Amino acid sequence: MKGSTLMKTLLPLLLLSFICTGLWAAENTLKLVSKAEKETTVVKDGKKEVSLSAPNKTLPGDVIRYTNHYTNTGSKPAENAVITNPVPNDTTYIDGSAFGDGAEITFSIDKGKTFDSPGKLFKTEKGKKRNALAGEYTHIRWLLKSVIPPGKQGDVGFKVKIK
Repeated sequence: MKGSTLMKTLLPLLLLSFICTGLWAAENTLKLVSKAEKETTVVKDGKKEVSLSAPNKTLPGDVIRYTNHYTNTGSKPAENAVITNPVPNDTTYIDGSAFGDGAEITFSIDKGKTFDSPGKLFKTEKGKKRNALAGEYTHIRWLLKSVIPPGKQGDVGFKVKIK
């Protein structure tokens, strides 16, 4: 993937980071820092190991891990915090890869207008209703169900494959 295409892929995530940081800082004092890392599997001493590096050069089929690190930088607990990420253009969400301890994770197939669990997302094709596939997800949302005390940190994230 060329540099300009990579920026088109990473730009939505970077913009989200800036938007969420400003909103959370003003309303809930939750600071959000997002990063993208290329995941590479190597065999070392007969065992598979996963390494993460900056996604300077990517190719179709490469796996990118997006992580949102949050910190409550305020003096009050943050409650019912929500973090939403678009699935970047030219990528496909990897089924089951979303993570976030204590978070309710939901998905969207309509560019973030509505969210639900995977078993409740449906597409209609040729008059027939079917379950949406992970590759059709456009956004991922985490509802942090636990109260986040001042100073508390955590991570939520997901993986995609470059098309």
